[in-house]
Amino acid sequence: MPTAKLSFSTILEFHTAFSDNRKALQNLADIKWADGFYCPKCGNSTYSRVYDTLSRKCQFCNHIDSPTARTLFHKVKFPLWKAFWIIYQMSMAKKGKSSCELGRELGIRQKTAWLFRKKVQEAMASLGRYPLEGQVEVDEFMIGQREAGKKGRSKGSKRLVIMSIERRGEKGIGHGYATLIENASSEQLEEFVEDKVSKDAQITTDEWK
Repeated sequence: MPTAKLSFSTILEFHTAFSDNRKALQNLADIKWADGFYCPKCGNSTYSRVYDTLSRKCQFCNHIDSPTARTLFHKVKFPLWKAFWIIYQMSMAKKGKSSCELGRELGIRQKTAWLFRKKVQEAMASLGRYPLEGQVEVDEFMIGQREAGKKGRSKGSKRLVIMSIERRGEKGIGHGYATLIENASSEQLEEFVEDKVSKDAQITTDEWK
């Protein structure tokens, strides 16, 4: 069973693992097939190697699956190790580096760096790992059916939810996060905001103290 290297404590460790495209591709293959090969076409689990590549060929339907297929790196038009470097830089700090800085550092076009950086941000956001930026609205609300004899924000069997969303212009909405909380205490609200919202964001709330 291959061992996937998912985190690095130093830049030296990163460069050792991703010093060239072959190593980057091998690491990606180790991560993708860490639990074994699974053909996306027929579900078969047996495969053969494809010449001198790291791709795998299904022994049942002959479908060839590459390490980059169905990943963030599919059809990336610059060296794979540079794509991993962008992700590494974005993961080191909440603010990370701008696409201009990454473009100059890696010798790729600013727009190319921006597009891949945006792709990574969207993937991180879908996993709850990327903080909301810019104009952010945060509020709490109840979910559940109205109960007889219960008025206003009386909890009963209802559940309290806190939600944050990015505002993009007058009508646009970006990413958002929501989670159940036990109460609307400052401790729980602050914990959610610190975890899900960038420190540089401009936050609008429902007049919280």
